[in-house]
Amino acid sequence: MITVEELITAIERKNNYPFDQEQKDAIVHTSGPLWIIAGPGTGKTEVLVLKVLRLLCCDGIDPQSIIVTTFTEKAALNLENRIASGMLYLSTVYPELAGVNYCQLRIGTIHSLCSDIMQEYRYAPFQNVRLMDDVEQTMFILQNVSKYARDHYNRIKDYFFPILVTDGRLVHSNRLWVWTRVLTTLFDHIVEDNLDLSKMKQAGGHWLDLANAFDYYETQLAAQHSCDFAHLQKYFYEFLQTAQGNDFLLGTGQVSSSPISAVLIDEYQDTNPVQERIYFMLAQNDPHNICVVGDDDQALYRFRGGTVDCMINFASRCNNIFGIIPTTIQLSTNHRSNKKIVDWCNTYIESFNIMSQPGARAPKPALRAVPSNPGFDAAVGLIRGNNNSTVANSLADTILSIKAHNIIEDFSQCVLILPSTKDSSRAAGPFLEAL
Repeated sequence: MITVEELITAIERKNNYPFDQEQKDAIVHTSGPLWIIAGPGTGKTEVLVLKVLRLLCCDGIDPQSIIVTTFTEKAALNLENRIASGMLYLSTVYPELAGVNYCQLRIGTIHSLCSDIMQEYRYAPFQNVRLMDDVEQTMFILQNVSKYARDHYNRIKDYFFPILVTDGRLVHSNRLWVWTRVLTTLFDHIVEDNLDLSKMKQAGGHWLDLANAFDYYETQLAAQHSCDFAHLQKYFYEFLQTAQGNDFLLGTGQVSSSPISAVLIDEYQDTNPVQERIYFMLAQNDPHNICVVGDDDQALYRFRGGTVDCMINFASRCNNIFGIIPTTIQLSTNHRSNKKIVDWCNTYIESFNIMSQPGARAPKPALRAVPSNPGFDAAVGLIRGNNNSTVANSLADTILSIKAHNIIEDFSQCVLILPSTKDSSRAAGPFLEAL
């Protein structure tokens, strides 16, 4: 094993840039819940990678005891590659680390981890169930539920279509694909928001119709041994409450002898309520090593069930569930963008009065930018002209200028995006000629 200081120094040498003090504070945090509020460009992913490397190389934690998850498969693969790259470098600098089997880390999206763990433990309710992706779920609802719901529960259309159908021309449509789109959204929310079906039925009206339609959907899922992503999380939450789930958490069963010691979640602002319950159950072992990283201002997936409530109220959730106030660290130095971009983002967010209301945002200072290049401080430029040829020539002159001022090292660092690559006068032709 190596010290945290040795780890940080080695990775700084590998990256060829130093960590700022906020990043170091997050990396050296020892135990207990940690809430990292990280704005764009503040190096949050690199900090998360260093947190994992610290657990492996400094604390000697069994890789199977560490759960690392993020929102998308692409982001999970990026995390995995960066951890692998860091481990390979460290093992060359410190040969004693070569035996650390980082490949045993439990890393992936929450959906892939839920599925893999339940399969690993052969959880009976999840055996012989076909997991559908988003497209398959949509087709399943279209083929098995939409027509039945349309024929029996018309109050769903009267109440929910005006809320969920974005195209006003289709608000009153009875097309099956419109029903399918609405039902898919509603069914996912019922599961992920842990809605009480009995209370929905007692409420009557459109809530009763929706609850009955959902019951019919679940009947069809069971009959065809199928499962969507929302129900996958429900299965896993129920699994964690069983004896098998307890064995997994405590490492007391025959499958694994390693208790879950650390849970690290990236993009926490996109977490939904059922995922939040899962994460807190995974972190139930003392000293409750759960580290969440995110920024509520970057919540992009509310249409998929994500809610900034989970991010904003993480501290109170920890206090209610564990009796612990988490350590809060704010990464507020943007290392990526020009100062004008950073200042514009701060101004834009604060221009909405609702963002200053209590509970609207996680507590955080404004983003700061590192000193920008004094030779070229424009964040966004606009080229205007009377025709394509004039604009194309001005663009070519601009590219020559930023190359001459060493803003770029090579012309291949520039990208031109056009509606069409055809070399006609109305498409790429003038730009090809000018360049």
